[in-house]
Amino acid sequence: MLVTGFKSFDEVSLQTMWNLPHSIALDNYYEAFSKLAPHLWNSLIMVVPAAIISSIVGAINVLCFLAGASAFKYCFPLLLFGMFIPYRASHPLAVFMKNIGLAGSMWG
Repeated sequence: MLVTGFKSFDEVSLQTMWNLPHSIALDNYYEAFSKLAPHLWNSLIMVVPAAIISSIVGAINVLCFLAGASAFKYCFPLLLFGMFIPYRASHPLAVFMKNIGLAGSMWG
């Protein structure tokens, strides 16, 4: 796959798939990146905040644990029960998001 990626469009075929490229061509990578770039940015917009929020929630849990038993016995159950939102709650939430115009948007 790596060798074929450096071949020009004319050199790519089943008969020549094991042959080395005659010259290095990066047109394949430019075309693939131009088609994937919008979706890549959408993925980054979703992944980066999710990773940051998960890290913050985990840090809050650790800080509650380090603060002592009195704080931990209130913080941990709240974080734990927040993870177990029932599946049936997601449908009314989706309807609500559609009604206020946020469904299908980046902010929704």
